Amino acid sequence: MQSPFTWFTPSSGRSRFSLLPVISPGPQRQSLSWLASCPRPVYVLLLLCLTSLTSLAQTTWTGSTSTDWNTATNWNTGNVPTATDDVIIPDVANDPVIGAGTIALAYSIEVQSSASLAIQNTASLTINGSKLINGLTISLYNKGTVNNSGALVIGNIASLERYGILNDAIFNNTPGGTIQIDRTTDTGLYSRAGSFTNAASIIIGASAPVGSFGLYNNATFINTTGGTLQIDGSAYGGIRNYTAGTFTNAASIIIGANGGVGTYGLENFATFTNSGCATLSVFAPFYNNSSFSNQGLLTVSTAGAHSNTGFSNNGILAYPQGNPIPNVTNNALISLPITTCGPTATSALQIGEANSFTVGTTWYKDAALTTVAGTYSPNTFTASNSATGTYPVYFSVTNGLACSYVASVAVNSQSNVAPSITTLTVGTNLLPINTAFTVDAVVYDANNNLTTASIAWGDGSSASISTGLGGGTLSASHSYTTAGVHRISLTLSDACGATATQTYEYAVAYDPSAGFVTGGGWIDSPAGAYSVEPTLTGQANFGFVAKYQKGATVPTGNTEFQFHLGNLHFKSTVYEWLTVAGARAQFKGSGTLNGVGEYGFMLTAIDGAVNGGGEADKFRIKIWQKQDGAVVYDNQRHTADDAALSTAIGEGSIVIHTPKGRNARQACSAEQGELTVQVLGNPVSGQQVEALIGGAAGQTLRISLVSLQGHLVEQQQVEQAQPQQRVVLQIGSLPGVYLLHVSTPDQQKTIRVLKGQ
Repeated sequence: MQSPFTWFTPSSGRSRFSLLPVISPGPQRQSLSWLASCPRPVYVLLLLCLTSLTSLAQTTWTGSTSTDWNTATNWNTGNVPTATDDVIIPDVANDPVIGAGTIALAYSIEVQSSASLAIQNTASLTINGSKLINGLTISLYNKGTVNNSGALVIGNIASLERYGILNDAIFNNTPGGTIQIDRTTDTGLYSRAGSFTNAASIIIGASAPVGSFGLYNNATFINTTGGTLQIDGSAYGGIRNYTAGTFTNAASIIIGANGGVGTYGLENFATFTNSGCATLSVFAPFYNNSSFSNQGLLTVSTAGAHSNTGFSNNGILAYPQGNPIPNVTNNALISLPITTCGPTATSALQIGEANSFTVGTTWYKDAALTTVAGTYSPNTFTASNSATGTYPVYFSVTNGLACSYVASVAVNSQSNVAPSITTLTVGTNLLPINTAFTVDAVVYDANNNLTTASIAWGDGSSASISTGLGGGTLSASHSYTTAGVHRISLTLSDACGATATQTYEYAVAYDPSAGFVTGGGWIDSPAGAYSVEPTLTGQANFGFVAKYQKGATVPTGNTEFQFHLGNLHFKSTVYEWLTVAGARAQFKGSGTLNGVGEYGFMLTAIDGAVNGGGEADKFRIKIWQKQDGAVVYDNQRHTADDAALSTAIGEGSIVIHTPKGRNARQACSAEQGELTVQVLGNPVSGQQVEALIGGAAGQTLRISLVSLQGHLVEQQQVEQAQPQQRVVLQIGSLPGVYLLHVSTPDQQKTIRVLKGQ
């Protein structure tokens, strides 16, 4: 590394001691000019010369002649400042004015307390250096009053130190004025105390970076009518309104449109107001943890993460890229990207209940509102053509203050394809109750507009599943609390309203402690049940038992079904599962037909004597070839496996056996005693059935008489039964076997009644 001290020989040939530039352009150049006159050996004189240099580098305003900056006699040096001068403006009678057409230069400027500086229209002041003031390096420090209606340029050619402008008093950028700040190392404009009012143009960081912040406010900053504030080129934040700051925008602010501004475009730790008729455009994330108010147009266009403790939107809040700010209460208008499936998009804008803004009925393809894109009516946008793709549309918005804005929204017009479900699987489809079933699915959406995925578990419950716009792999789990055979359905929906549904059959939840089922008898086999001879009808016999042995997870038992007219004899060989839920039992397994082959079967039975059983025993058996799934026999063909049963048994019975204390048949009231039913005269010879019922004193009795085919013959109800309650029911004249069902709230009894000729 080169030493900062070197020998330097000017054109005269005399050796001089020279100091290389190491701090900043202004002082470095001054030191070279002076060091050329210092003899090499005289180090004491070096210190004296440096002291002399400090006084020579400062030019102080006296105003002894007039207020004209460009008059030499108004300066203590007798010279108008140049680009190498640190300028001090104290409080004197004649405050300096840089008059119209004047080109003023300085290395730095300090406006002291109660002093003032004015820059008139068409005048300019250029600063390309910094000065150490109270421990801070500053290009323009204001402790008095600055009024600018000309051109104030800071750092246009040379790198500066920390601050371009540090304001501790009153700073006014009035109509016609421009302020341009570049090349600072910390902050372009720091308003630390007092007030800063902008009614013209401030451009920060447009040509070169300005350090951590573009604008840092901890005082009062007002961007008033006619003001424009453009900030780019910061490393951490575009605008920071700190804890003691009050920031009001009543005109236009653009942050990060032409260059990065760091982590946040706008940070608010105090009070920030975007007033009515104002526009604030931020192209970086938004941060607010205090009081923020929007009554104008706030546009936030970024994919970065926002942070917000909450604010109310009483203006227009636009998100061209989506990605809305969280915790916003919308009282007016919010525009987010619209996805359309065709020319029409409903709910084009989010409209708050207190909205007072009026949206133009014609929307345009350009911000100048010249080329029509479509129409807007009752919050519906209708495009003027059916072109697909993503494009911005622009529209006018007016409010009660007679302010007019141009807002925009991105429209994604699609030729929609419905989403699809590639696979839907269940990890294990047979589990005990209260054990989680896991479902996995692979889904896809070609248009990248998938909005919801929901799963129905088949027991009346459902759940939403998180999904990406284009789909992916979905997973969900669910536990059943009661035994049953469940159909699981996954449904997808996209932003265009298209859906896709796929169903998994079946998830079986069993309860090994729920009991077992037995049955025997016959049914009338209906037409179409036997696929080999669909027209064949007649009696078919059945017998079965299915139960879980203690500790087993697979049931055991035997099932036989014979349809003699069709020469069909099915016999089970193995069971897979059994579910018992209330009056319904269902089990599945494999077996043979006529002693050969491999066939699957599912048997469903209803015990009519159990609450919810409908009073008649019912039976269904479905038999299919395991090789190809072709159904051989089903007495309830073309209905789902979990459908309600419709075939009542003829003679015989189906009984669901539950553990002691869980069986309604076994329930008994200690107070009333055991329910007893006695048919007086069985077989019945006449057209009435007379019965005597005991053990139900004071309770409600329900009595019904049904045929073996499940047809209700007569039904009665006794509100308060006698200790020995006598009932008479009409049975009619048709002979046969009937079932007399008697029940109380906690007991029930079924008696077979034989009706003779």
